[in-house]
Amino acid sequence: MSSLKITYDELQREIGRFLGYSRTPTDWDTTESQDVADIIRGGLRGFYFPSEAQHRWSFLCPTVSLDLLPGTREYELPEDFVGFASSLTFSQGDDNGRLSEVDSDEMRTVSSNELLSGTPKYFALSSKAQSVDRYEITVYPTPDKAATLRYSYQQEPAELSNLNPLHLGSAAHSELVLASCLMVADRMLNKEGLDPTGGLYAARYISLLKSSISVDGGLVTEA
Repeated sequence: MSSLKITYDELQREIGRFLGYSRTPTDWDTTESQDVADIIRGGLRGFYFPSEAQHRWSFLCPTVSLDLLPGTREYELPEDFVGFASSLTFSQGDDNGRLSEVDSDEMRTVSSNELLSGTPKYFALSSKAQSVDRYEITVYPTPDKAATLRYSYQQEPAELSNLNPLHLGSAAHSELVLASCLMVADRMLNKEGLDPTGGLYAARYISLLKSSISVDGGLVTEA
């Protein structure tokens, strides 16, 4: 099924045309390619993490499940995890509940003093050993039965590329993605950052940002 989302190739062409480059990316020299790559990164940051409004996109907070196994206390979180966006709930047979968060020091103290197995009640979040960009949780007591943990988390969006050509979120946000990129390109080319109004592309970005937040089910609150 085809998508109406703007693609990585389309973004490159639109930005190249705006900058006066060839519309064929393979014709660009190293400097031109770097310019466009920088603009797309900046534009995506402006889309995913808008400083102009206090809003967290729903599509950046997926809900997932994690299988807890008997005798296993530590579990690796998704590779793009940067933080929890909801409480952690679990189901174990007919039992349902919520895990309370404790810090890593408290978890080590409790678990070393009393090594219990049973229904988990607590969890601690920590960086995965030898990796600053990966996270894991430790649950306590150690599960004595299989259970399912559910939670929403804030994910770190991946950079766009030929292998990852589509932005997160629906096609309803594609014009905002493009506007954010062109705003960055406009500031780079015309030094629009010196204009207190932000320029034409900044105005379009703000207008589309408000529309996208409304589509995402949020209230527009300026930062």
